Amino acid sequence: MCIRYWSGVGGGPLPGGGSAGNMSISIGKAPFYPVLPVIQELVTTWEGRIWVMRQGDEVLEDGPIDVLTADGEYAGTYRTGATKMPDAFGPDGVAAFIELDDLGVASVVVRRLPAEVR
Repeated sequence: MCIRYWSGVGGGPLPGGGSAGNMSISIGKAPFYPVLPVIQELVTTWEGRIWVMRQGDEVLEDGPIDVLTADGEYAGTYRTGATKMPDAFGPDGVAAFIELDDLGVASVVVRRLPAEVR
């Protein structure tokens, strides 16, 4: 590792008489893990279903949502764009979504989920 500090370059005076500067850090040939995570978001319903949003085609892009039981059994998949991840789950299979209108005003929309994904 190499750390370089240039005092007085690009910085201004600091309290106490010193001056701010720039710092450069080089970590050489640092190893990076070759795999990117595929899980974007993970939430559970009141009834115990696990909703897993996978990463989309681009980094940090929403992808499909898989629904599993608490035992890990597959219940189904929402394709990308079919629904967004609920902002909250409630009793009896309701889910709340925060939606913005054209002016950016937020409203809460509550929908009942199908029984197989509650």
